[in-house]
Amino acid sequence: MVTKSILIVDDDQGILKSFKDILEPEGYHVDTVTTGVEAVEKCKAHPYNLAIIDIKLRDVEGTDLLAR
Repeated sequence: MVTKSILIVDDDQGILKSFKDILEPEGYHVDTVTTGVEAVEKCKAHPYNLAIIDIKLRDVEGTDLLAR
């Protein structure tokens, strides 16, 4: 079975931990980052099946990040 990869982008550590705690036991590989810059770098290095992105990040709007 192929493991599905999810990237979570949020500047709230509690939200990142909650998503990771819920999704990993279900068999997903979960990466978390706190900035748009980190998200772009992760996406260049690894293809993800899904990205969950906070709209209001410190360094970029979540909607702008989708365009990258």
